[in-house]
Amino acid sequence: MTLNPPINRGVRVSPTLKIPVAVALIDSYEKIPIVNLAVIADSAKYYSRLRSKSIRVGMQQKKGGRPPYGMSYDDNRNLVPDKDWETVIKIFTMSKNDLPATLIAQRVGLSAQKVRNILRTHAERLKNFKP
Repeated sequence: MTLNPPINRGVRVSPTLKIPVAVALIDSYEKIPIVNLAVIADSAKYYSRLRSKSIRVGMQQKKGGRPPYGMSYDDNRNLVPDKDWETVIKIFTMSKNDLPATLIAQRVGLSAQKVRNILRTHAERLKNFKP
């Protein structure tokens, strides 16, 4: 099936069925006027862009998802230290004393990879940390 060049608003039309290709598989396409199909296509594009924008805003605010190790969210969705915060402080104290991640992991009872992730995740938050 070859496609005609895009018509109004970028909708491509099948030359044999004379309907937009995206809706060619709908059973009731004979009952839907082309004008309505253009509105449907426009609204789908609009809602897709709106959802994309909403996701990007949420990611920029970083007010969702799982909190970093040693922290939790309060009622206002702000990060606050929790019961594991002391472990994070111990990890940074040992790291500042030049202990390797594997030895730190043995001492705090976590995996070496988890210790490396904690150091990387909290690096900015504790950049001025002094043991």
